[in-house]
Order: sequence, then structure tokens, then C-alpha cells
Amino acid sequence: MAIYPPPIRVADTAYGIMFWGPAGPESKHDGREFTFNTKSNHSQTYFESGNSVSVTPKCHTERVGKNISKEKDGPKPVAKQILADNGDIAFITENGDLHIKARNIYIETTGSDPHGNFMVAANGYVNMVSGEQTRIIGSKLCLRGECGIDMAGTSVSIKGSISYGDYPSIFGSLKSLISGDLSALLEGIDQACK
Repeated sequence: MAIYPPPIRVADTAYGIMFWGPAGPESKHDGREFTFNTKSNHSQTYFESGNSVSVTPKCHTERVGKNISKEKDGPKPVAKQILADNGDIAFITENGDLHIKARNIYIETTGSDPHGNFMVAANGYVNMVSGEQTRIIGSKLCLRGECGIDMAGTSVSIKGSISYGDYPSIFGSLKSLISGDLSALLEGIDQACK
């Protein structure tokens, strides 16, 4: 059994406590190396394992990059980075919303097969609104509406062949599409889009 020295208190005042070592007796050593706690329950703890925990009872605000300029710091200066050499990064706000606002937003996946995926799942609406052209491009595109699909626009252009299930020719499915009956066409798509 490892023998640990007693904790060393650096500060212990009415405003908080700061100490090196475990928080309790050696028999209950929890692997703490350094602990900083305040009266209002702010806490910062570092562990021998390499982990750390930071607790802020209310709002935690970081302000960075106030004095960065393109002329002085390069064409694309970075104000904040979170670099994870290994492992995941998780943002979890089960009782709140997640807001991301920026001049531009870039999301890129770099993993190779079977990774490199971008997945979005929602219990409610998924809205994509653009002031310019909206593009969805893929080697294969699957559009599936469990209850229905609405397509509206001043013009709808379809390029390429149209095929449907057991129709003997393309003309049957094309006829359904032109007459506004998408159900027959979508039944065939439905089988391939699962």
C-alpha cells in the first residue's frame, strides 16, 4: 500500500481553502493532488490520474481574443482552441439549449470508413434555412418521409433517369410524377431508403 504524505494547506480562510494532497485520511485517499474550493462552492480539483474537474455554481464566462487583429496576428488568428489528442469532446445541456453563432461555421469529419460520418437526430423539427442556394450532395441520396414529402417551388427540375419498383418502363413512374402522384414513385424509393 502506498504511503502518502499528509495534505499541505496553502490557504484556509473564510473565503475558501487551497491544499495539496488528499482531502481525507490516507485510508480514504481519492487520488487528489491539488484542490481549490471557495466559500460560494467554486471548485477546481486535479487528480493523480491526470484528470481534473472544474465546478462553477452559476454562469461561467470566458472572454478571449479582445486584442487580436488580422494585421498583427495573421489572416486567420485563433482566439480559443480545444485540442483533444485522443478521446471525445462532449457538450451536454439536457435542461437547456446549445447556441452556436459565428460569421461562418465549418464542420468537417476526417475519419475513414466506417467513420467520417456526420449525423443529426432530433425529436422535433430539423430546419435548414438559407438566403442563398442550399445544396445536399452525396454519392447516393436518400429522401424518406414516413408520413409524406412536400416539394414546393417556382420550378422543380429533375435530371437523370427515374425508375420505380415493378413498372415496366420509366414512362409509368414519370407519368405518376407529372400527374402529382408521388406515392407510387416513393414506394420504390422507400424500399431502397431504409
